[in-house]
Amino acid sequence: MTNRILLQSSIKHTAGIRDIAISPDGQILAFASLDSTIRLWDINNNTYLQEYNEHTGPVNSIAFSPDGDVLISGSYDYSIRFWGVKSGKLLKTLRNKLPPIRVAISPDGKTFIASSESSIGVRRFSDGALLHEIDSLHMTDIDFSPNSELIAISSGRYERVLTGAPHFYWAKVYSDCFVRLCSTEDGKALNTLDRNGAKVECVAFSPNGTVLAVALSGKVICFWSLHDK
Repeated sequence: MTNRILLQSSIKHTAGIRDIAISPDGQILAFASLDSTIRLWDINNNTYLQEYNEHTGPVNSIAFSPDGDVLISGSYDYSIRFWGVKSGKLLKTLRNKLPPIRVAISPDGKTFIASSESSIGVRRFSDGALLHEIDSLHMTDIDFSPNSELIAISSGRYERVLTGAPHFYWAKVYSDCFVRLCSTEDGKALNTLDRNGAKVECVAFSPNGTVLAVALSGKVICFWSLHDK
């Protein structure tokens, strides 16, 4: 296979890109930017489609609905917004008590997640109603299982401490490092993989939902079997 650039274009955001998402049919690429806008790009024709510019703060995260008709976004303006992909119209705005830093839609399209620095709100997709909240201090990533029944939440933080007397030096100390599996239905924790000593950076379910891949700081990837979970 030869390496080639499939898409190289100037998206012309005035600040850095925070997140990207590809539509389920693979036709549209969406960019979320720190300049408070979202731009859509036609992948096949390499052309600009439209811009969503109703946010008043940096856009942290975006996600397409499973049918590709709706794009949701979370911003530092404390809002979650629903956009019509074809119409380009703002369909709905929800207010969050904290700025949502990550949004994700379940594969069955029935629920979505809006996570902040300290909690994850599980909401009904049809009307945005808050179903329940999950504590998620120091959350780094989230993912829905393929059957939409589980939510994987990774967490971790580090602090710099002065150590090594008498020859002092700064060292990283990791804490609150774990992956938690929670029920989408009620938010209850079902299982926890403790990884203290290494920050958990991100998580992803396998397509059949039997394995959870966990990426740790320090160039390590773990695979968690879910057969018996």
